[in-house]
Amino acid sequence: MDLNGQKLAETLCMYLVMAAALLGFAVGFLRHDFSQMMAVFTGGVGLVAAATVPDWPVFNRHPIKWLPPKEATEQQQQRQKGGSSGRKKKTASWCNLWGMF
Repeated sequence: MDLNGQKLAETLCMYLVMAAALLGFAVGFLRHDFSQMMAVFTGGVGLVAAATVPDWPVFNRHPIKWLPPKEATEQQQQRQKGGSSGRKKKTASWCNLWGMF
């Protein structure tokens, strides 16, 4: 999902959840039933989640173009091979910092 797709998904989610809330409120108000209101709202939120959470192709219309990878430097290649420069890196711990043990 690209950045424009994220913005589109967020906007759709915001408006569709508001529509589900209004529809749920209207159903609950007209039928005087809280459980039906919650059922309509929960179903609406479920549909909104199904429409906005997966990475649908509509959310990937402007793909990001990445830079080509750089060649590894000599030092990075040495690290990858497991070679060291002869010195062991000293690690700090709480015991060393406070002079304990």
